[in-house]
Amino acid sequence: MVSKSRQSQRLTFYALITLLLWVAAGLSHSLTKEQRADQFLLQAQEAYRDGKHRQAVEAFSRIESLGVSMPSEFHFFYGSSLAETGDHVDALKQLSSYLQLEGSDGRYYQDALRLHGKIEPKAAEAERQRKLAEAKRQREAERRREAAEAERQRKAEIQRKTYRLTYGGAEWDGANAIILAPGGGYLVAGSTGSKGAGDKDMWIVKL
Repeated sequence: MVSKSRQSQRLTFYALITLLLWVAAGLSHSLTKEQRADQFLLQAQEAYRDGKHRQAVEAFSRIESLGVSMPSEFHFFYGSSLAETGDHVDALKQLSSYLQLEGSDGRYYQDALRLHGKIEPKAAEAERQRKLAEAKRQREAERRREAAEAERQRKAEIQRKTYRLTYGGAEWDGANAIILAPGGGYLVAGSTGSKGAGDKDMWIVKL
């Protein structure tokens, strides 16, 4: 007769074997980075052919994020798709990469040059607008910092003046109690030797 402990060990063993087989099966079906890049490239080519340039850009971007080596034509088609979506700055970068890699011997050399010249002014204007927007953002951030600093200094000055307020006179004066006053402020009750008949007269001050 098999003990409960031995049965438990067998169940644990079988569960472990099942888990290992499941993991191994998952690993055997996973793609390498290169295969995944080829898969995305097929998607990009199909989207480019169908004129779905945003989908093509998304696929090209996924390929780029994998960090695998791609043929130089990748940059031409990526740049062309970016140009179609209006992203002229990044399109210019991709086209420039293609021209640097292939030179005048490239299959798409003339097409790349033509498109490069077409979008270069648009890319320059987009970059100018980006810099203007960044400068505006920095000015607004600086104004917020200056306003915050001015408010901090204002509060510090109020606090400094508050602590410098002095009540009383040349004789002995003292406060014995303080309460919140109706409508705001404080009422301070004490005695004074500087006002009235002297000799510790009752004194109430509203702050």
